Amino acid sequence: MQPRNLIVLGIVLVVLVLCAHFTGRQPVREAPGGLMSGTRLFPIDDFNKVAGISIGDGMQRVDLVKTSGKWSVASSWNYPADFDKIADELNRYDQMRVGEAMRASTEDLKAFGLDSSATGGTTGPAIVTLRDAGNRELCVFKIGKERNRPASGGKGGFADGQYVRIGDGPVVLVDQNAGKPGSRGKDWINTQLLQIAAEQIMDIEIIDRDGKSYGLVRDTNMTVHAKEKTNTEELKDEGVKNVLGAINYLGFNDLAGPTGSVHNAFSSSNSMYCAKTRDGVIYRLDLGGTAGPAMRYAHLTVGFEQPPPPVFGPSANTNATGTNAVAEMKVYEEKTAKDKKTAGELNALHSPWIYLLDESSAMNLMLSREQVIAIPPPTNTVPSASGSQGMDKYSRLDSNK
Repeated sequence: MQPRNLIVLGIVLVVLVLCAHFTGRQPVREAPGGLMSGTRLFPIDDFNKVAGISIGDGMQRVDLVKTSGKWSVASSWNYPADFDKIADELNRYDQMRVGEAMRASTEDLKAFGLDSSATGGTTGPAIVTLRDAGNRELCVFKIGKERNRPASGGKGGFADGQYVRIGDGPVVLVDQNAGKPGSRGKDWINTQLLQIAAEQIMDIEIIDRDGKSYGLVRDTNMTVHAKEKTNTEELKDEGVKNVLGAINYLGFNDLAGPTGSVHNAFSSSNSMYCAKTRDGVIYRLDLGGTAGPAMRYAHLTVGFEQPPPPVFGPSANTNATGTNAVAEMKVYEEKTAKDKKTAGELNALHSPWIYLLDESSAMNLMLSREQVIAIPPPTNTVPSASGSQGMDKYSRLDSNK
């Protein structure tokens, strides 16, 4: 081939490459709202400045406020909020990154779960308002549906993102999914009341659901006894286990309100559960009437009764004037002071409130006396062909023919 032909072919090839390049390029488009993939979604530089959070879904609304560094649920009588839950939620917002930004029509908003005009008793998107300490709005945004990745390779689809919209801006698919924030007060409080292991309980007094009183006590060997029973009665293992474990993990369903605001919650025939631990902390739960389906009113108070000091001297194999006795007494005094302080703090937290317990949780707190202390059923005797008892039984059977 002639050199001239090679040059011509080279020029043609360059022209073809350039044509393919320019005809194949997509026009450069500005990202909606200036939001670029991978950038932070929210314009808030420091989420520690957030001092108020409002969350609604068209059906319910919760308001959280921070005062003097402590969060409370303003819409639930300013009950203390769970700091960890709020911190996790704010951290989620701080970590949100733009996956894709898109302009959306009204119909698109419905598909993304961001249409707040839903009616007919259905919930809409979570509408979140963040405010600073001066009650000024920092940001208002909506959290919509999850984006589910299609199933492939024999595996089911899964949520890999969520649609969010700040104000009237573009819809953004964020690169994380954690569901919508709760819009009820109880979603933001610690609903665990007590977690007292059964082996810590030394003394129990109960007024059961029938108004009968009974009690249990442990001796120095940790054996459980009934405080009062007849010679023919005995403890029932299952009942004792249930009573001792009743506050091993006790949570409440919701708040009924401050003690002075809940009417007709208690009567003169309330049930009661009172347990004292080896550390001298006393937990008393007064159980009132039913509150709606499968719930019951409850009031918790926490007291303290100082346990006896350690015994020194020959009986305890300890020199009363020695170093061991002094050190042991110091440990006892420090622990007693700490337990007394803890009991006071728990009482200050819980005693101002009336809680709602699930009936299933309240059941073991007011277990009937007959389920714990009762006369055992008669032992069935195996009939003997040669014994009079066997003859009596068969005679009765014959007489019934």
